[in-house]
Amino acid sequence: MAAVISQIADAVVTRLNVPSRFSVPVAAERVFDVSHSLETLAGLKVSVLTRAWSGEAAARKLRQNDHEIQVGVQQRVEATAAGCDPMLALVEEIVDHFLSDLSLAGVPSVKLAGASVDPVFVPEHLDEFGVFTSVITLTYREWRDR
Repeated sequence: MAAVISQIADAVVTRLNVPSRFSVPVAAERVFDVSHSLETLAGLKVSVLTRAWSGEAAARKLRQNDHEIQVGVQQRVEATAAGCDPMLALVEEIVDHFLSDLSLAGVPSVKLAGASVDPVFVPEHLDEFGVFTSVITLTYREWRDR
């Protein structure tokens, strides 16, 4: 059986890949290596990776685990509002989509506890390579018996 954080990442990929969910087609994939060449990036790239896991005792017989999943959104664009604004809109759509339904199909033991976008975009990627890069962090909370 896969680790819970792996199950969550796979379920996030599945949810992102539902056709016609976003204003532009998304083909997300779960990755472990994000060191692809920014210079040769072609088209929209949506990468899902496991970021962090933490756990703590929540009660005498209950444990709370938080699982962080990152969603990287990248595309070669013009370094202008006309080039970057559609990407910012897509990032917002993705966050809104996950916040609209806190559950995650296939992993009933978790609920979305929060979502953040940091960085909203990476200026160095835009300046050096003409690539818009944004990172969404989804935190899923799991309650488990100790």
